[in-house]
Amino acid sequence: MVGFNTSQVDGPDIHGGSREYKEIPSVTGALALQQQVDHVNRIRSQYVKDLEYVWQELAAKEHSFHQMSPDAAEKDVMRFELRQLSRLATQLWMQSALFGFHLADAQKRLDQLKHHEAGIREPWRPAPLADLGLQSGWKDFYNPYLATTSLRRDWEHGRLWLRTIEEMEKMSHPQLALIDFNAETIPNLRKEMQAVERLLEEFEKQAVRAEVKSRKPSKQL
Repeated sequence: MVGFNTSQVDGPDIHGGSREYKEIPSVTGALALQQQVDHVNRIRSQYVKDLEYVWQELAAKEHSFHQMSPDAAEKDVMRFELRQLSRLATQLWMQSALFGFHLADAQKRLDQLKHHEAGIREPWRPAPLADLGLQSGWKDFYNPYLATTSLRRDWEHGRLWLRTIEEMEKMSHPQLALIDFNAETIPNLRKEMQAVERLLEEFEKQAVRAEVKSRKPSKQL
């Protein structure tokens, strides 16, 4: 990841920056989840503030740069300065986005638990982002093309990797030791591929449903 220390977001059911789905939210408890929300929010705030500072500096220096005459001796040095600031802003923006995801995920888990503790039987659903302007029922007409493409790529690469590992295992290939191979490696890979294939099938079916619904003479969203 882009300069992202995954241990910074480790907490209840989070290891190496990823959800493990091994803990039960009701056992984890609302207090621990609220603490995780507060913890991630504090870290994200620092990255966002740094980003804002760099962004302001970059804009000011860009203005100064464009006021320089083409043959100014300092212009080449200034150009490298702008490139460095631009790279730094890119990195901070991506880091802020990653922490933003972990903050949203922590808040989602807390909201799900509160929803459950309130005795509501229907599953909790997050509200769509306000700036997207999505109307009720938008999912019925939506083709998640980017996500489907990513799933298909993971499925194709995963199948190839599984076949490679299976062949190496048959030959007792010495390089298996380099990938921390053990008795659970192949069974876990097969389960993972089953999960990816199942998701890919669901997303591809949604693409078909969206296309069919969009052809019907009904209000488009």
